[in-house]
Amino acid sequence: MLTRTFESIETWAENLARLWVERLQAQPDIRICLAAGNTPVPVCEAMVRAYRAGDASFSKATIFALDEYGELNPEDAGR
Repeated sequence: MLTRTFESIETWAENLARLWVERLQAQPDIRICLAAGNTPVPVCEAMVRAYRAGDASFSKATIFALDEYGELNPEDAGR
C-alpha cells in the first residue's frame, strides 16, 4: 500500500481528485467507493471542479458509498 502525507486537506483533496481524473480517463467505467460522512467532501468538491472544467466525466463510472455494505451478511449477493 502506498501512503502519502499532505500539508493540508486542500492539497490532499486536489491530489486525490487528480488521481481519480487520471483513472477516469484511463478507465471510464471505473467503480469508486466513497466513505460516508464529511471526510470525502473536499475530494468530492475537487471532483466537481474537475467535472465543470471538462476534465472528468462520470457518465460510465459507478460511484457508491462503502457504508451501504456495512450491515450486509458475508453471504449476501450484494457484498
